[in-house]
Amino acid sequence: MLDRRHKSWSRPIFVSVSLLFVAYLVWEIGFPHRDYTSGPVPLAEANGCPIPLPGSARNIQFYKWRQWNLFVEYVRFEASPQECLGHMQKVLEHWRSVFSAPDYPDHEPPKDIEETPTEALGEQFDVTWFDVQNIRKGKIAGGGGSGVPMIWVDTERGVFYYRLTD
Repeated sequence: MLDRRHKSWSRPIFVSVSLLFVAYLVWEIGFPHRDYTSGPVPLAEANGCPIPLPGSARNIQFYKWRQWNLFVEYVRFEASPQECLGHMQKVLEHWRSVFSAPDYPDHEPPKDIEETPTEALGEQFDVTWFDVQNIRKGKIAGGGGSGVPMIWVDTERGVFYYRLTD
């Protein structure tokens, strides 16, 4: 008798949990997930930004996109050139702690930008505000490869740029 009652309620629960799991997989794999600002926002409205921001950050813009194991993150904000330069290592340290990668990218100091940066943004991302090509003088840090952040700082205009992609 106990066995029959157990069968009567366990099967619907198993079917329900299985259907929820399949629905979650379809949602996770099949649909892109986005979080972005629709224009420059102040620090108080930059919820969801993928990196920590300095208290003096202004005109913040970010775009996060993810679908299954593909992802891209872009961040741009303005602050004093000194604040932007000091923030480069803070963001790399944050990335190292989140991704448990204490030795990567190398702990080298930021390097001078020697050529005008060009960034292939992809047509599916509306990030025309990520204008690294306008940097005439600045610094660069990070590795930039798959899953490794790249950071640029425009030391003339006081603009910080961050990109992470798979």
